[in-house]
Amino acid sequence: MSDDHEPGADDDTAEQSQGPTRREALGRFAKYTAPIMLAMLLSEQAAAISGQ
Repeated sequence: MSDDHEPGADDDTAEQSQGPTRREALGRFAKYTAPIMLAMLLSEQAAAISGQ
């Protein structure tokens, strides 16, 4: 192995650092969708309660 070898130059770690990981993408998705889904659930429950 030569001294000028860069870590991640010839393996999968170089590709991973360029974009978000699956875990990061799912975390970001949950961060933005969870409040909306909670609001929808609460509004459905409120509609069901007021409709009875």
